[in-house]
Order: sequence, then C-alpha cells, then structure tokens
Amino acid sequence: MLTTEANELMADIHHTQKRMPLMIHERNINAWIDKDLAKGSIVELMNPCDDTPMAAYPVSKILSAKNVNSDIPEILLPSNDTPIQTTLF
Repeated sequence: MLTTEANELMADIHHTQKRMPLMIHERNINAWIDKDLAKGSIVELMNPCDDTPMAAYPVSKILSAKNVNSDIPEILLPSNDTPIQTTLF
C-alpha cells in the first residue's frame, strides 16, 4: 500500500503520522500506469485527494473480529456499537 500526506479529514483520524492511503483520481489513472511517466509527474499524482466526498463514521466491531465473516453488506453501515476512533492503532 502506498501512503501520502493526509488530507484534512484523515489527519484528524491518523493525527500522529498524518498519512493516508494514496488514492489516484479516476481522471489520472492512465497517467499513473504510464510506464514512461516522469518522476516529477508521479510525485504530483501522489498528492492527497480532496476530502469533500469522504466521510468518517464508526463501523461494527465485527470488522476486526477473528473467526467472524465480515464479508457482509451491513459492515459498511454506520454503527452505534463502537465509539468514534480517533487513531488507527
């Protein structure tokens, strides 16, 4: 997984290291996979994405439970059984 500097939303969650997964915007996919892309252009594509379309909310504890099938649609729904996580670890 590639990481980049956190945008405002993710910086609030991962506030110690201020990083987030790299998300390449759909309009930049062809450039990202271009084997001839110059290093400077690659670095430009690695800027944090806009946080406007993003949301943060607690999810079910099932997501991290061992020996439990978390591959269910409900896992994506906001949960009331977990307090809002302010750190990743």
